[in-house]
Amino acid sequence: VADPADGQPLGLSRAAGERAVRDTCVTRLLMPVGNFLIVPAVVWLYTAARRIRQPSLATQVAVTAAVFSVWLPTAASFYPPVGSLALDEIEPHLRSEAEARARRAGRVVSPSVEYERGV
Repeated sequence: VADPADGQPLGLSRAAGERAVRDTCVTRLLMPVGNFLIVPAVVWLYTAARRIRQPSLATQVAVTAAVFSVWLPTAASFYPPVGSLALDEIEPHLRSEAEARARRAGRVVSPSVEYERGV
């Protein structure tokens, strides 16, 4: 975790690590939704509207590429690469280090710290 005021690392936080892993897991679960749910729904709507049994391969590839090019950045943006965690949610030794640094610098203690998801 890092102090958001100066960006200097405070140390390693288990709480921030757990949050980063959770955020990354959610993002990784959302990424295939476009190809596994949205593409079949769009292709089904296309075949129903055109009253055809099977769309051409080119149509399926075009729909897949279009959905993938829109959905992948959308899914990746659900959680930014740098997150924040409330100061009271991190370990006591890191909290006291953040408070001590703020006092030494003569500034108000930030209510949160930043962590990188490592993506």
